[in-house]
Amino acid sequence: MKQNNFFNKLKSVFILFFGLMFGLVVAQNSSIFFQPQAGSIQKLVIEKATGDSYVSFGGPNGAGVMKLNPSGVDQGAVVNESASFITIDENSNLYYVVVNYTNVTSTVKKVDMQNINNPTTIFTKQGTSQSGMFINGNRFYYSDQSTMSINYVDISGQTPSAPTTLYSGGSFIPGALYVQGGFLYATMSGGSPGNSKIIKIDLANPGAGSVDVVLGLTNLGFLAVDNLGKIYYTSKNASNIIVLNRYTPSLGTSDTIDDGSNGNFLALDVDANGNVFFTAYNPNNGNPFSALYKISAASLSTKKLTAKAFSVYPNPAKDFVTISNVVKGAEVSLFDMSGKLLYSTKATGTTLTINTSSYKNGVYMLKVDGQTTKLLISK
Repeated sequence: MKQNNFFNKLKSVFILFFGLMFGLVVAQNSSIFFQPQAGSIQKLVIEKATGDSYVSFGGPNGAGVMKLNPSGVDQGAVVNESASFITIDENSNLYYVVVNYTNVTSTVKKVDMQNINNPTTIFTKQGTSQSGMFINGNRFYYSDQSTMSINYVDISGQTPSAPTTLYSGGSFIPGALYVQGGFLYATMSGGSPGNSKIIKIDLANPGAGSVDVVLGLTNLGFLAVDNLGKIYYTSKNASNIIVLNRYTPSLGTSDTIDDGSNGNFLALDVDANGNVFFTAYNPNNGNPFSALYKISAASLSTKKLTAKAFSVYPNPAKDFVTISNVVKGAEVSLFDMSGKLLYSTKATGTTLTINTSSYKNGVYMLKVDGQTTKLLISK
């Protein structure tokens, strides 16, 4: 009898242990998709048509870009030199950037997957300050931090065209780029905390200018957009941790889908089925490692989002606006449509009133605990 009680207690302990372990696994959406045996992996791009992944690597045995099949199996190197950025076109041609810090130049090269041993040079430009690139059709888009602009080069001919400026960031520094659904999306750094944003530009009508999509961000890093228009990006949260977020346009809200515990994010992309991939580096207390991680579309679909719980009134506002149903301690910020931070505070209760008497008539963005809504001021 005592023996039975012992085994019953032992069984309960094992059930509790594995239950806790299972809970931890469920709580962590991401899983390792590929990890190199030696060295590290950095940049990433996914070929939408095939599901193949390309990752740049570096280590004691050299540097380059390797190809992984949709199951994460290494298919060998397709580039055998260090690549600072990589992207791919709809014809499976891989493009990468080689930076020469001695000559202060950046060279864009193209690899035909049918002839990987003979990469061709597309163009070379002065400077090493590119922070994002993307190819769409015959246009090679790149952001240039030195000129604070987004540019493109037409590569349809034998000789690429001269660069054309698509967008000038003004006081914002452009970073990561992504093209989806006829729009170019870009991260824009405003310098100070809470003053960065994500914009989009209609490529069919670029003269119309940019539209601010997500405001009030800090330390924006990497960017990807799925075929439903959901935006994935890395940024610093209120606890000063870089996390991976998802913005859902239909709700106007962002939620965190990875807490950054795998290490420092190095790249981000999404495949045609809505699976999210990212590379990360972990110092691991002196035993560093990097890996390619996957967050399945199935796990993301079970992560329910809700519409805004707070309410704003009156809207349009005149001299004052009141926000109710606010979580105590939530960050509340007000931005103009250029992304400039006008007001910021932390809620001390469930209701907050902002004096808007000094603001001009127009449309503003109100951000409450990571959720944004438009505020109209009319006097």
